[in-house]
Amino acid sequence: MAFLYGFPICSDETGYYYADNQKEINHTVCRLNELVTKVSNARTGLLFASVLGEKEQTIEVTIKVK
Repeated sequence: MAFLYGFPICSDETGYYYADNQKEINHTVCRLNELVTKVSNARTGLLFASVLGEKEQTIEVTIKVK
């Protein structure tokens, strides 16, 4: 991984690093989108649970990331 001046833009399970190529940047963006989607889904589930209480219902939520 090349050392550049500025801020490291990429990250993985070992920490942050400077990207050597576009593929590494794209991988980080995809990973972060997955994390955001998981947090958003959890938040949506908690909101529905707080509104519905203990009534059992099936709800389908779709989130599109462009």
